[in-house]
Amino acid sequence: FIIDPLYTVPLLIGVVTAWIRPWHNARVIVLSGLVISTGYLGWTLYAQHSTRLKLMDTLATKNISANHVLVAPFPFSLLWRSVVITDNHYLEGYSSLLDNKLSIDLDSYDNGKQVCGQWLTHWPVKRLDWFTRGAFALSVQANQLVASDLRMGIEDDYVFEFAVADWRDGDWQMIETRQLPMNFDTSRIALLFRRMLDERIDLTPLTPQRPTQQNRCTPML
Repeated sequence: FIIDPLYTVPLLIGVVTAWIRPWHNARVIVLSGLVISTGYLGWTLYAQHSTRLKLMDTLATKNISANHVLVAPFPFSLLWRSVVITDNHYLEGYSSLLDNKLSIDLDSYDNGKQVCGQWLTHWPVKRLDWFTRGAFALSVQANQLVASDLRMGIEDDYVFEFAVADWRDGDWQMIETRQLPMNFDTSRIALLFRRMLDERIDLTPLTPQRPTQQNRCTPML
């Protein structure tokens, strides 16, 4: 995770100690913090590998062919989010190291690339495709065509989303790409922490917004 307390705090304690104490007094604490944080980092590599193996077994069992797979942690590296990219869909699932299941439950979402295919050659969309290695989706939100980076966040609550067109006068109009503000559902964030300990917690969004729900790349009027 970008800011993981179990990795950051030992280093922070060492830095503060070295700042306020002479080196010969702070050395043991600094080195201890470095050993703890490095050991934790090594453990997360094992945890990711274990989760990836479970994911690959799940894909093989379900006969799913993936173009790209992402396995990313949440804080404390107990809960891992898996994203599987296929041609016209992406799948999202969660796995805790405390789960009893030997497989990962995956929810499938249309990535909007087929319905909104005319926008795949639009430079901002092509750039996001290159930058994310295909891990993006197109959706219609209100009167905007939105490109979402699927790597950070959870379904319908992504960190990086960009409006690439506005719906005006009955048609899409190109605009200067703008990043949309983050608007996380705090109740779902609380569910993430509960999901670490309880595999029965369902993190599926209640109102998916992909354009295939409407079978067209236009706003619902």
